[in-house]
Amino acid sequence: MDDTEAVAGALPGANRAQIDNAIRALSEKKPIPEIDFTLHTMEDGSQVSTLERVCKDVQAPAMRP
Repeated sequence: MDDTEAVAGALPGANRAQIDNAIRALSEKKPIPEIDFTLHTMEDGSQVSTLERVCKDVQAPAMRP
């Protein structure tokens, strides 16, 4: 009997089920998906790099004299 079974065996039924579910969830954990944050998908479906500017030329704001 390992440590988790010893702890779960000393608890009432509801707590034991909760601990068993928690242990199962941790042992069957899915791997974290690899997300590339350097690419962004635009509304039209095209992909742009977040490492460079999308709009190369931006007009200066209008100034009042």
